[in-house]
Amino acid sequence: MQAATLPCAALTAWVAVIAHHAIGPSNTVLTQGTGGVALFAVQFATVAGAGVVATSSTADKLERLRALGAQHLINYQEDANWGQTAFKLAGAGVDLVVDTGGAQTLSQSFRAVRVGGSVSIIGVVSGAKHALHIPILIAKYIRLQPVMVGNRDDFAAMLQAIDRHQLRPVIDRVFPFADLRAALHHLKSGRHVGKICIEI
Repeated sequence: MQAATLPCAALTAWVAVIAHHAIGPSNTVLTQGTGGVALFAVQFATVAGAGVVATSSTADKLERLRALGAQHLINYQEDANWGQTAFKLAGAGVDLVVDTGGAQTLSQSFRAVRVGGSVSIIGVVSGAKHALHIPILIAKYIRLQPVMVGNRDDFAAMLQAIDRHQLRPVIDRVFPFADLRAALHHLKSGRHVGKICIEI
């Protein structure tokens, strides 16, 4: 089951954090939520020595993020201005936002990132259409970088790093194929932390 999480969620996070941005000890990364890509992004940023600011919706989920290496935690249900909070926690903005939310998170992502920083656009969990506020992009020299998985070389490099650091994918639950409807319902509920797997 763990191997099944690697070609999509893990590779997407690897490309966003390492292949495209070479995140390291002098950097801070902001992640959103507790889905597969977000959790891998926390893990990869942490083993690269970067600081991590993580957002989620409940105290339990935030504690899971802390256990994976996130130093700063923000409950976005309680902090509507979480982008500005992340900006301050990082000192003068984060270097990279791994945006898995989409329409409802991009505005806060732009607030969180430093001048000259990057926003990797990965997910559209909260919607696919967003009215870009172009002045903030220009004023902060923000780089927008769409990410959708990666290539074979990226995958090989990622596997080496996973082995070297003994990282383990986070799996929330495994459902038998006969319970596919229940698995989709669990995914839609947003209660999961990590990947939901289907056993065939």
